[in-house]
Amino acid sequence: MRQLSLKKHRAMLLKGVLFLFVMVMNISVFAQEKQISGTVLDETKQPVPGATVLVEGTNRGTITDFDGNFTLKVPNPKSAILSISFIGYTTQKTPVKDQNNFNIELTQSTIAINEVVAVGYGVMKKSDLTGSTVGVKSDDIVQAKTSSVNEALQGKMSGVAISSNSGAPGGDMKIRIRGSNSINGDNDPLVVIDGIIGGTLKELNPNDIASIEVLKDASSTAIYGSRGANGVILVTTKSGKAGETKVSYNGFMGIQSISKKMDVMDAATYANLVNEKRVAEGGSAKYTADQIEGYQTNGGNDWQDDVYRNAVMQNHDMSVSGGTEKTRFLISGQFLDQEGIIKNSNYERYSFRANLETELSDKLTMNTRISGYQSTDNPYNLKWANGSISMDALSFEPTNNAYDENGEYVESEFATVNNPVADYEELNAETKKDGLDLNLSFSYQILPTLTLKVIGGSSKKSSDVYSYNSKYTYGGQGTNGKANISNSWNSSWQNTNMLTYIDSFGDHNLNVTLVNEQSGYKRRSNGTTVTDFDVNLGYDDISLGSNSINPRSAYSESTLMSFLSRVNYSFKDKYLLTAAIRADGSSKFADNSKWGYFPSASFAWRASEEPFIQNIEAISNLKFRTSYGVTGSQAINPYQSHAVMDPGVNYPINGESNSVGNVLVRFDNPNLTWETTSQFNIGADVSLLDGMISITADYYSKETTDLLLLVPVPNYTGFDTELKNVGSLSNKGWDFSVQMNLGNKDFRWNGNLTASTNRSEIIDLSGRDNIIFDNGDMNTILEPNSQFGQFYGYKYEGVWKSSEVAEAAVYGAVSGDAKFHDLNNDNVINSDDRQVIGNALPKWQFGFANNFSYKNWDMSLMFTASIGNDIYNGVNARMMGVVNSDPTSTDILNHWTPENQDSDIPGFSKTNAKTVAYQAESSRFIEDGSFLRLKNITLGYTFNAKNENAIFSSIRVYASGQNLFTLTNYKGYDPEVSNGGGDQTPGYDTAPFPMAKVGSIGVNINF
Repeated sequence: MRQLSLKKHRAMLLKGVLFLFVMVMNISVFAQEKQISGTVLDETKQPVPGATVLVEGTNRGTITDFDGNFTLKVPNPKSAILSISFIGYTTQKTPVKDQNNFNIELTQSTIAINEVVAVGYGVMKKSDLTGSTVGVKSDDIVQAKTSSVNEALQGKMSGVAISSNSGAPGGDMKIRIRGSNSINGDNDPLVVIDGIIGGTLKELNPNDIASIEVLKDASSTAIYGSRGANGVILVTTKSGKAGETKVSYNGFMGIQSISKKMDVMDAATYANLVNEKRVAEGGSAKYTADQIEGYQTNGGNDWQDDVYRNAVMQNHDMSVSGGTEKTRFLISGQFLDQEGIIKNSNYERYSFRANLETELSDKLTMNTRISGYQSTDNPYNLKWANGSISMDALSFEPTNNAYDENGEYVESEFATVNNPVADYEELNAETKKDGLDLNLSFSYQILPTLTLKVIGGSSKKSSDVYSYNSKYTYGGQGTNGKANISNSWNSSWQNTNMLTYIDSFGDHNLNVTLVNEQSGYKRRSNGTTVTDFDVNLGYDDISLGSNSINPRSAYSESTLMSFLSRVNYSFKDKYLLTAAIRADGSSKFADNSKWGYFPSASFAWRASEEPFIQNIEAISNLKFRTSYGVTGSQAINPYQSHAVMDPGVNYPINGESNSVGNVLVRFDNPNLTWETTSQFNIGADVSLLDGMISITADYYSKETTDLLLLVPVPNYTGFDTELKNVGSLSNKGWDFSVQMNLGNKDFRWNGNLTASTNRSEIIDLSGRDNIIFDNGDMNTILEPNSQFGQFYGYKYEGVWKSSEVAEAAVYGAVSGDAKFHDLNNDNVINSDDRQVIGNALPKWQFGFANNFSYKNWDMSLMFTASIGNDIYNGVNARMMGVVNSDPTSTDILNHWTPENQDSDIPGFSKTNAKTVAYQAESSRFIEDGSFLRLKNITLGYTFNAKNENAIFSSIRVYASGQNLFTLTNYKGYDPEVSNGGGDQTPGYDTAPFPMAKVGSIGVNINF
């Protein structure tokens, strides 16, 4: 009993001692804990709200308030260390000791701001890159104050040429990275949005974009295999950040107007000149003296004033973002409404995005991205085979009225010229597009050095095109009205499984990526065209048309299976090596050609890490790079390797009624395969004076083989041509970029100068001497060992002078007639005298972006330039009266006469009238398309809230102008829009929708 009692007392004593020990420890801890306070600022002495202040090794922490202030109770202050962090800044660590108040300044993280870039299937530090890439951050994109991502990127990336095909609202733009690689295939770069392949930039909200990286050389693009030949554009959208929920609004409203009007004759001057021309050509005067006197009184019509208008555009978008350390979100929406400067044209778009990142556990992260859009384009097309509404506005007789005394549209004397008022009043057209994209990914950290990422993506898009051309429009003439309805539905899916291993062994760093990817695409379409409408309800009731001429439907499907491996290795962060290979299997090709293999390798030497360079204080970074790789293009439609039957051949087998018949229109080609592009690149990156000046230079040489061309075949086959892999072309050039960063506490200037030159050359056309593309009045020719984009026609040598009467007579001409170069000296001007008369591709392209800030003021200037490209001015050819109409341009008033013999504009005569076809197809209308343009100028001021109780944290107001100034010798509306046309026929100006100049005001509000 005593022994048991002793054990009981010992236990009670032990509990008492433990209790006293815990109490003493608590008292001790309490005695050692103290409260501190402080302020967190950035490099410009501005407060950093939402910064995390944490006591290392504990769960004690807080977040700075609106003014960057914090208070915190710190245990064991003698040994405690504060860790202060914020996204985009370098983490600061400060011992507490005896200090009670802290002023902490965070510096921007070089890696977070400047050095981490997307490279496809991962990210890398910019200092570790071995390939040629160029990037643009969010601020540079939204600074352009445009609704188009493509337009915002113009001139900002070396080696990336972006040009407008049209100035229409919502108009398409052409992007070419280091030239065009294909003649018949697609030359558009591959767009990858948040890891999902095959997106487009057109429907993206510029304010949703965090960064855009462009992969230019083969070592960067070969990881995309058969889709990487034309370059790759990687888009990363914004994500939410941990901290307080933030709401922001961005909106602007602008007025658009035509940037230039063409000089046309008034009605009286036009009537007098037409009379002079027709009499000289052997006809009779068209206008009487009384009519001309009437025109002198009322002046007639400048149809540009009837067609063009001042148009309003507005853009509004709002985003909400925030979250915790575990879950972050961003939700945004945009509304764009843009009238066109041509009457009856308009573009409207709604879009939304929802991005969510969730850390499901310490090792598993889920990322969800959902986006969608809906757009309406009215009308979808203002250009047709023989011209456009803009061309009609310049060609329709100024002596005409829009309507006659009965209210009917007045018609032109010329079949290829239509009443421009009827063009926009009687064309009812609408294109509706919808799109929905879903991207879901999981990332699991198997080991500290090994991560598995699985991505699943799905995209659905639809397009509904409706149009009705009444009998008064070009499209409806002769058909008593024509309606067209077409619908298409596209769906695609993608699954990417990626395993990444990253580790270091002393001076060795290794990054290995293994990828298995599969994707599929489906497209279904249908449509019909109906003519002959007695009752006009447009496309709303096509049953009122009595003639259905083109009912149609189609379906296509393709799949792609891929395997990829890539190794990045570095030694002492000085010697860098990247090697990759990708295998693609495409259903577009026959069994013996389904698989293609695309290897690449690159090496870089960071010379600035060498001791003999580190002693040079002016050099912050110096790196030399070289790479070689092979990429491909499957830029053909599905089933091109299969034989095709056409059901359009019917035959009355029983002699009474037609039975549906089919005929072979293309035989199969089991050997049809990829177009393949190999590319060599050598470059250097230099950073001087601690990053104050950064210079990048690259030289590249690309060669594309196995071009997909239509090759003539013997007549006994029953066909004219066959699609084969033959021929080759090359692209060689230089990319340069110079970035400058200067400033102090109050003032800062950031400049970015880009320069690019590219020479595209045809190497081989499978034994053919040339391929000529006829684009109406002018031709383009492809010849081995000659440049891409060559104009082919007659060399215009001015007019025959009075001193050349005898020589002119040999060609059946008289003084003042058009004179052409007789290439073969046979005293006859015919098609044998056609030759290369210009080139549509520029020798150099430049961009110069400038961003200035002074305290709360900011200003940006963006210049773009093109040098050395020619343009075929088809507008001027029509206005000078050589293409199926009388002249309307004031330039014709300077034509040759016996009293004006110094003119190089032909006079009027019977013999000269016979040469107009040659004139239209001659160098007379080839002009220098070089230009320098002030693309964008913006001036803004930011109001920062004075206290944390304010509704908003900042408000920025600004005024912006686009396309305000262009320096050029080109006579057309715009030298940039005139760069339109396909890759086979670039540089043709046949009066597309003109570019507008825009003045706008806007506001950015952060709540």
